[in-house]
Amino acid sequence: MAVTNFIWNPLSENVLLETDENNTTVVAYTHGSGLYGKLLSQDRGGATSDYHYDSRRSTRQLTDANQGVTDTATYSAFGETVAKTGVTTNPFGYNGAVGYYTNSDTSDLYVRARTYDPTSGRWLSSDPLEFVDGPNTYSYVSNRPTAFMDPLGLYTLRDAIKSLESRGVKKLAPPSKIIDQSGNLGEGIGGTNYPGVDVNIQIENPFSSNRYSPTQLFEEWLRLEKQSTAWLAKIPQCPDEICIKNGKIKNCNNGIWNELKNDYFVNEYHDGADYCMRSIAFAGSAQQCCYEQKGQTLKLIKSGEPAGTPDLVAATGNVGTIFNWFGDTGHIGHDLTPYLLAKQLGRYDDYLKVRPLSQGGGSCYLPSRAEIDRRRREYNRMKRKLKEMSGMAG
Repeated sequence: MAVTNFIWNPLSENVLLETDENNTTVVAYTHGSGLYGKLLSQDRGGATSDYHYDSRRSTRQLTDANQGVTDTATYSAFGETVAKTGVTTNPFGYNGAVGYYTNSDTSDLYVRARTYDPTSGRWLSSDPLEFVDGPNTYSYVSNRPTAFMDPLGLYTLRDAIKSLESRGVKKLAPPSKIIDQSGNLGEGIGGTNYPGVDVNIQIENPFSSNRYSPTQLFEEWLRLEKQSTAWLAKIPQCPDEICIKNGKIKNCNNGIWNELKNDYFVNEYHDGADYCMRSIAFAGSAQQCCYEQKGQTLKLIKSGEPAGTPDLVAATGNVGTIFNWFGDTGHIGHDLTPYLLAKQLGRYDDYLKVRPLSQGGGSCYLPSRAEIDRRRREYNRMKRKLKEMSGMAG
């Protein structure tokens, strides 16, 4: 049996390369940025194929370097291949844009945490998060594949709502309540303009149409989040201090942190902080650090609402991705909505149980040449001392 090795990108949770038993590259994949970044093309044996998707993000066509269509496919709602033309090897068919990988021997789909059987429309193993998707832990997206997908093999963004519904919890909220970006509850649907964002974003309260109260939804979200906190160990801790030199802030240069900002979002959500920055994405998540200026130094804020909180889904990408309550990778739906709910309900301390504030200790700057020389001298000094002590012992 042929051996296939997968070279994995832990930042995007995508397969980059497939190699054989001799570690020779068989195929290389190109993706867009971000978690489950959209699969763009494959280079297999020198032949490049570009991916084209339908509205469900399943591969509809492959085209060659001359933009000629080489392969086509259609799928059932649960992922069975209905029709197919062409002979190009392509494991990313159904929901291929987000990394559903087809096992050519079994036709099952590998979806990161679990394996999915499109014939039965069920997962082949129980949900690692147990009952977040309802009482049937083998069910695929609550049997609604045309509405949802599950690129982690774990759960969708409607976990809290579906979990409450699965237990028959009574819905308590009036239908017209909305929540705006300041955490205020009101009537109707709110439109918000953001500086520098050329779009009028209509934000409808995600619990209004479902009629669960803010308290119900927040408590259920909190319960589910407590079952999945391993991602916190993947993100870096914040640097304790940032330097200001000649009146200018010296941004971190070790490749982990984006530049410090003092913009609308800092003032709106971290009132009392002078600057905030985010880390690059680590497996799709990111750290956020906020600072207060003290003389010629920025000091990390380690408590209170001005402090930065970690993001399960990094706030990167285009506006359509970030400002999306129920998108599969939306920062708003995963992080900002619960944050606003927590503030509105006076439950900020509970929010911090699953979004703990960094207490510092992280790195920021690459060592200077002088620092490298100092460390080398110190190392050589200790080496000589150890040698002298060894000689005395002899």
